[in-house]
Amino acid sequence: MAKLLYRLGRAAFDRAWLVLTSWIVILLAAGTLALTAGGQLSSSLSIDGVESQKVVDQLQQNFEEASRGSGRVVFYKTDGTAFTSADKEVIADALSEVEKVSGVADALNPFEIEKQISDSRQELQDGREQATTGRAELEKNEKDVNSGLEQLAKSKSELEAQAEQLAAGIAQAQSLGAPQAQIQALLANQAQLEAGLAQIEAKITELNDARAEIANGYDELAQAEADLALGEKLFATSEEFRTVSEDQSVALATIQFDVPLNDVEETVLDEIVETVKAQDLGGVSVEFSQELTRSLSEILGVGELIGLAIAAIVLFVMLGTLIGAGLPVISAVLGVAISAAMTFALASKIEMTSTTPVLGVMLGLAVGIDYSLFIVNRHRKQLMAGQEVRESVALANGTSGNAVLFAGITVIIALVALNLTGIGFIGLMGSMGAIAIAIAVLIAITA
Repeated sequence: MAKLLYRLGRAAFDRAWLVLTSWIVILLAAGTLALTAGGQLSSSLSIDGVESQKVVDQLQQNFEEASRGSGRVVFYKTDGTAFTSADKEVIADALSEVEKVSGVADALNPFEIEKQISDSRQELQDGREQATTGRAELEKNEKDVNSGLEQLAKSKSELEAQAEQLAAGIAQAQSLGAPQAQIQALLANQAQLEAGLAQIEAKITELNDARAEIANGYDELAQAEADLALGEKLFATSEEFRTVSEDQSVALATIQFDVPLNDVEETVLDEIVETVKAQDLGGVSVEFSQELTRSLSEILGVGELIGLAIAAIVLFVMLGTLIGAGLPVISAVLGVAISAAMTFALASKIEMTSTTPVLGVMLGLAVGIDYSLFIVNRHRKQLMAGQEVRESVALANGTSGNAVLFAGITVIIALVALNLTGIGFIGLMGSMGAIAIAIAVLIAITA
């Protein structure tokens, strides 16, 4: 392998302009393909294959509302004064405009939510008072029913005793041959006693039915008291929860989406923020939670540019030459540009999120500078030792280039192995990172 890299280094030196032109052509071709293929990176993020994502998917299927994502919008008065009626109206209008944004399920008005919470607390308090009154009424009715049953039972016993005595008297009168008029009078009394007993039985049945209703009332009251206890417990745990501050100067509005937060497109979040900012809120200021302002779209951001600048400065200080410091940085940027363009082109065929190229960019910049610097530094030392330029390039590529190739292959294997996790998102990041490393190695041993 060392001999092959030695010959590759000599051939690249002999055809330096061809090699440089070839890499530029590859960059242009990859860039053109990325622009024309129609590839798009999604800002929504779902990590298939992990248990948490399975729970989210199951919630979305069986309990859609529980799986919805949400964000917060904070309205506040900078002078600390309470919201006026006009302030509440402009906030309500702003939230109404937010509800019109595609992908937004609801924009909860904090003042309405606070009123609902207050009303619910009052209803809970009223319900407890009604339950107490209802229990007292049930106890009173139960006492009256039991007292009535006791009195009816006593009256029934007395009438039954009288009926027995009367029946004995009628039998005796009939046996002694009493006048028919006397017997008829006794029979009339007997009929009255039987009618009285029938009325008592009907009244007893009525009171027993009333007692059954009271028992049902106790059961219903017990269920109502259990519900009240649960409501009181819930309110106790959320006693400090408010959507409007106590001084009425800060209000927290909740924006609910149609889908889980990771599936919400960044364009939807941007539109929500812009919609609120476009409203004339008067003296009301506004801030947004991290869920609404997250950004995953930057591939090469300010941090990476600052890192490149620092790397270039450090290389210049250590090597003392602009060419020696610039070559590793330029080759790293070239490699990252090609790999990023290829990623965008592949995005037209493979679904990717905007975070997918990030690993490739970070690793591409790091190893691109490192690998090129490794070979350039070896070449520089050989030149200082009196080595001829052409021979030094080939020898540096055959020695240090061999180590670069081995290190690059090792990193590529490790990145491709991320596909073994079974998480598509992680595996795809590893694959795109492996492409960036492969390009960085090729540029280091040829350019």
